[in-house]
Amino acid sequence: MEGDRGQATHALVFNVATLIAGVFVLDYGADEFIDHTVVVGRRLGISQAIIALLTAGAEWEEVSRRN
Repeated sequence: MEGDRGQATHALVFNVATLIAGVFVLDYGADEFIDHTVVVGRRLGISQAIIALLTAGAEWEEVSRRN
């Protein structure tokens, strides 16, 4: 019985550590994505406002629509 409890504790610690590491990796990847998106946009001569809107989830059709 004690062995089962120890294995469950180790599994919980592993799962929590994996979750925390995953959040840090996701945060780092998101920062790198944004940084590289800005670099590509500057090289192509695209406005930073357009880059921000498209990165935030706006569709190209919404950005280019004129009323």
